[in-house]
Amino acid sequence: MIEKRHLDFSEVFNDSFAVFKKALGTNIVGLLILAVVAVALYMGLIGLGVGFQEFSELMIDPSFVQRFSAGGVYYLWIAIISLGIQIVLQPISAGFIDICRNAKKNRPMKLSQMFGFYRSPYFVQLAMVAFLVGLTLTVLSYFFDMIGFTFLYYPSLLLVTTMTSIAVPLVIYKDLSGTEAISQSI
Repeated sequence: MIEKRHLDFSEVFNDSFAVFKKALGTNIVGLLILAVVAVALYMGLIGLGVGFQEFSELMIDPSFVQRFSAGGVYYLWIAIISLGIQIVLQPISAGFIDICRNAKKNRPMKLSQMFGFYRSPYFVQLAMVAFLVGLTLTVLSYFFDMIGFTFLYYPSLLLVTTMTSIAVPLVIYKDLSGTEAISQSI
C-alpha cells in the first residue's frame, strides 16, 4: 500500500526561524568583521590587479571600466580576483553553517567558530569546492559574454549554486574531499 504524505513546511520554517534567532547575534558580529575584511581585500586585489593608479581613475571616471574591459586581460584579472576571494571566504561560509548547527543543537556559539575552518584540516577541501564552483561560474560567464547571451549567466549562476549548495556541509560533516562533495551535491 502506498503511504500518503502531506507537504507541510510550517515545522521546517518554524525550526529554521528558531535557529536563525539563536544565531543572529553571533552572525551579525561575524558579518561586520567579514564586511570590513572583504572590502579591504577586494580593493587591495583590484588595486594589485589593475594598478592603483588605474583603480583611482576607476573611482573617479566610470567610463574607465569600458576602456579597461575592452582588453582580454580584464577577464583574466576578474577571474583571478573572484576565485581568490571565493577561496578566502569559503571557510567563513563553513563557520556560519557550524554556528547554525550548534544553535540547532543548543550548544554554545562562539565567534571563533566562524573563522575556525581556516586552521582546520578542511581548509584545503573547502578551497577546492570554492575553486571548482568559482571556475565553473567564471567559464560560464565568459562563454555567455562571448556569444552575446549575457542574460543566461544569472540563471546558470542560480542553477550551479543551488546544485552545489550542500557541498560545504558534506566537506565539514561527512569528511568528503572537495570533488566528492561537489559530485554528491549534484
